[in-house]
Amino acid sequence: MLKELGITNFAIIDRIVLAFHDGLNVISGETGAGKSILIGAIGLLLGDRASTDLIRSEEDAAVVEAVFDIGAGKVLRERIRTVEARSPSSSPMAPMRIDLPAPVSPEMTFRPS
Repeated sequence: MLKELGITNFAIIDRIVLAFHDGLNVISGETGAGKSILIGAIGLLLGDRASTDLIRSEEDAAVVEAVFDIGAGKVLRERIRTVEARSPSSSPMAPMRIDLPAPVSPEMTFRPS
């Protein structure tokens, strides 16, 4: 079960950390509020391809982090970082997807309920 979701520099989102709880969690908002962006970020964690188009304007990288409760007291942390690499001449290169299993940011610590 998804427990926490952190997003930085992804599409129109500067920085957000969401905590999810047992039971039903509802995401609602007006058109253009960013609901589909949250779903897209979760898709990246589940294996969708990253694109440099998803990096917020004026930023070099986007980060999507999550904490999943996988049962039996086990926690899975996933972090995806999409980096726009540039050559010395500043021409864009292919997008990269980097999976970082190492520590998640301090905001993304798992807190048992």
